[in-house]
Amino acid sequence: EFLAQRPSPAVANLSIAGSEMDEEGALAFCHDVVENTNLRRLVLDSNAPFTAVSTHAVAGLVINMPALTELSLSDLRLDDANTHVLAEAVMHNSTLTSLGLELNKLTAEAGPHLGELLTVNTTLQSLNLSLNRLRAEGVMAVLSQEVVARNTSLTSLNISRNWVQG
Repeated sequence: EFLAQRPSPAVANLSIAGSEMDEEGALAFCHDVVENTNLRRLVLDSNAPFTAVSTHAVAGLVINMPALTELSLSDLRLDDANTHVLAEAVMHNSTLTSLGLELNKLTAEAGPHLGELLTVNTTLQSLNLSLNRLRAEGVMAVLSQEVVARNTSLTSLNISRNWVQG
C-alpha cells in the first residue's frame, strides 16, 4: 500500500505533496483516508501525473468527506477531462471552501466545467487556476455573466498566467 498505515483519524491537515504517488498509490491512499471524518485540508500537489482513475478516486473523496474544506491539486498534469470529473464532484460538495488547480494542463475546454462549478457550488470561496492554458475563451467561461450573477461565495479567484492575449 502507498501508506504503511492509515493516517490517524485525528489528522486534520495532511500533505503528501511530491511523494511520487502513482495511480496505484492514489487508489490506495483514497481508500485508506476516506474514513477520516476529521480531515479538513488535503494537499496532493506535485505527484505523478493524475490519470482518469486517480482523478475519480479523488473525486470520491471530495463527495464523501464531509469535513474537507481545502483541497490542493497543483502540478498533477490534470487535463480537461479530469477537470470535468473534479468539477462534478465539487458541485456536490457543501463544505469545500478552497480548491487549488494551479500548474496543470487546463485549457479553454475546462472553462465551461469550471464556470458550471461556480454557478452550482455555494461554498467555494477560493479557486486558484493560475499557470494553466485557459486562454481568453476559458477565462470568459469561468467569468460568465451567469457565474457572476449567481455565485455569491467566491471571494478569491486566481487566473493569472493563463495565456490570455488581447
